[in-house]
Amino acid sequence: AFVSSAHPICGGCRSLKAFNQLFLNKPNKQANKQRRMPFAVNPKRDCPHVYSAIDGCNFEAIDLTVPCKTCAHVGENWVCLHCLDIFCSRYVHGHMVVHNQETKAEADAKGEANLHCVALSFSDMSVWCYECDSYITCPELMPIIRTCQRKKFDEGGESAGIGAPSDTDTAAVLDGAASPPASSSASTPDTTGSTVIQEPKDVTQAMAVALATLMSTSSFTTVWAGTEFCDAVQRAEAAETLEAKAAVFADYEPTPAHQIIKKWIDKGLVRLVCTTSPDGLFQRCGVPSDNLLEAYGSVFKEQCMKCGRRKTSDTPLPSALVPAGEGQDHNPTGNGCDGLMCKGMTRDTVVRPGGRLDQISVTTATQAIRQSQVSIFLGDSLTRRPMMDLVGQGAPNCNVAIVYPLPTQFDSSTVRSFAPVPTFLTAVDAVLDASRS
Repeated sequence: AFVSSAHPICGGCRSLKAFNQLFLNKPNKQANKQRRMPFAVNPKRDCPHVYSAIDGCNFEAIDLTVPCKTCAHVGENWVCLHCLDIFCSRYVHGHMVVHNQETKAEADAKGEANLHCVALSFSDMSVWCYECDSYITCPELMPIIRTCQRKKFDEGGESAGIGAPSDTDTAAVLDGAASPPASSSASTPDTTGSTVIQEPKDVTQAMAVALATLMSTSSFTTVWAGTEFCDAVQRAEAAETLEAKAAVFADYEPTPAHQIIKKWIDKGLVRLVCTTSPDGLFQRCGVPSDNLLEAYGSVFKEQCMKCGRRKTSDTPLPSALVPAGEGQDHNPTGNGCDGLMCKGMTRDTVVRPGGRLDQISVTTATQAIRQSQVSIFLGDSLTRRPMMDLVGQGAPNCNVAIVYPLPTQFDSSTVRSFAPVPTFLTAVDAVLDASRS
């Protein structure tokens, strides 16, 4: 109801249709294709059995090194989250399945509910409910999962991804510590005098595994990207002439970090990327417009001041590279609208410091965060409003990941890494690739 055909997200009815498909759950062929992908697991969020099954569970007593109780198989087994007995998976001898069947038969004979129906995998920390016949997730499971992650990484267990961390209090980071332990980290001041945390590689590894696990079971993951992907904006601001500013944006190419997020979108792992940088590199990288929100505009995009239609220029718009006129948020481009029935003129779309975001961008971002199961905030996206305000607007069971080298007020998030954004994204991508190979 808040989107009208006169003010589309990005160009007429086509973008309004794309908005409906993304946020109002209208079907489309691309979305259906993504849902059919084998890795797009959608865990059940309203399992009615989990609370009674884990009630009284002393998860600190879980020992990931114990062999299967029936066949003594040693490896990445499963643990029953009610009795804490450990059995092998259905791909070994299926003794966890047998355990569920036997306890269910006993419960049925007594006219009681089977409390042994929820089990956790030591392989990827996923949780399965045999009664629901589905993977499940809920906030009450997170302490158990984090404890098992700590035991796996810190106590000599095998890694679920590309190498096991060691000698690091991973649980402290997962549980929201403001920084890695002082004994295993260093810090240096940045140019603003703030403290940049030098994160140990094994902590980065642990955080990458944790985020990859969350992403692989999420059906709606969003990425909120800052300006750390490249320094085009900073270089353009330092350029002295309009021609030099335009050349900076024209010459820059998408970085490997852009390519990784584009890859995740293509695989259905990420639904939307929202960027606060106007450099246009996500669009030039090939991210579909249906999956991209350039909240602060783009130096390559202009918008009709009459009908709202947007179009993309092959070169940076000169009017987007200079401050807005007094009392204005944008500058006119001098170009006419491409609409057949519209004779309006266009303006640039870049939001300057202190400028206002258009209401559609704010609404789109808010709708996305409220539907997200996983929200990944990268770099200085957290330092700009209203993006920083979105962190607290997610659903209660939304898992938030923060990747930023400076301490923030959000450091108690589910996943918190102080590593450089490109380094962290590369680590997560390697874990995801390894888990699918």
